[in-house]
Amino acid sequence: VTILSGSLNSGAVGNLATNNSSYYVVNSTTSGTRKSDWYASTTISQVPSSVTKLTINYDGKNSAGKTQVLYLYNWTTSSWTQIDSRTVSTTDILITNTQTSPANFISSTGQVRVRVYSSGGSSNFRSSGDWLQISVETLAARPTISSATKPGNDNIDVSAYPNPVVTNGNIKYSLPQDATVNLLLFNMNGQIIKTIIPQKFQQAGSYIKSYDATGLSSGTYFLFFKAGSFEKVIKLSVTK
Repeated sequence: VTILSGSLNSGAVGNLATNNSSYYVVNSTTSGTRKSDWYASTTISQVPSSVTKLTINYDGKNSAGKTQVLYLYNWTTSSWTQIDSRTVSTTDILITNTQTSPANFISSTGQVRVRVYSSGGSSNFRSSGDWLQISVETLAARPTISSATKPGNDNIDVSAYPNPVVTNGNIKYSLPQDATVNLLLFNMNGQIIKTIIPQKFQQAGSYIKSYDATGLSSGTYFLFFKAGSFEKVIKLSVTK
């Protein structure tokens, strides 16, 4: 949690983990029009470009009736985007906001920021956050993900073998032009299991990248391949 205006009264980020009347409390400013302004950030483990839905749940109250505005940080414009505005007083109000095109609100490293801004009047007040939940839905949650391709400027040939894999596997691909390549392995819950190629610039040509599957449990996984604007997800089976 980062406080932009005001000061910490009590609590810590852990108080926001559950909806249980255990609060993270911020004092307002003490001069002029009073305001309380803070944001919480978290880093998701899912591949940012695989996220199809971002849902924010915020439950909180103020010690007096104030205008409360919620924002998400837009990493593309480097500015805050308003997602909710209402009057919040001394009773907890649960606010749910869902973004179905969330790409701009997730950084390249997976960071998401939610800001809580309350203001009004010339009397000091307190802003109390009870629960802040950031949840994502990824491509892995969709049963139709077995083979998905997002075309870019070039159609890149990419394949995984053997499939099913037991111990060691290979990814074969050809780049028709220079590109930055990213290759990740994630599970059915959308969590990154392995970073096979971490945002590496490669020249045009044919490549074979090997990876170790010995530590993986039997089941279904997904290989996420990205080169420039081209993306492909390959369903991978692991057998032991």
